[in-house]
Amino acid sequence: METDYLGIGVEEGTKVIIFHLADEVYGIEALYVQEISRVSEITRVPRAPTLIEGVINLRGSIIPVLDLRRRFDLPRSGYTRDTRMIIVEGLGEVVGLIVDRVAEVLSISPDLIDRSPTFLTGPVDSESLIGVAKLKGKLVVLLNIDKVLEIPR
Repeated sequence: METDYLGIGVEEGTKVIIFHLADEVYGIEALYVQEISRVSEITRVPRAPTLIEGVINLRGSIIPVLDLRRRFDLPRSGYTRDTRMIIVEGLGEVVGLIVDRVAEVLSISPDLIDRSPTFLTGPVDSESLIGVAKLKGKLVVLLNIDKVLEIPR
């Protein structure tokens, strides 16, 4: 069986896009991800919900863009050369998510995921996550993309 650098069997687990936001590590199931790209020009939209950074034109489609730092009430920071936009589909809608840095794609075995963490005190509420994976001494917060995309009006 092939293994990735964490020693997890590639065939055994769920493929997850691992990314960084502030000083934390997060993951989104790859099946929701359409593509990952650099942040392109974002057009601001008047009177849009505050969580919406604006919209982009992605190959002829207008896509709303959500800055995850703003979504999770984290301090804003300027974009760097590592800043990326993860284009996801959730709630029947395609949305761009701005993250600080995309690290890798991993296959995470289900037995490494705590699906009912009760210790949450950080920016992500328990409804917005699937669980927390324990990988070589690091915790990866696995996001529930449908809940993350719910925007209060």
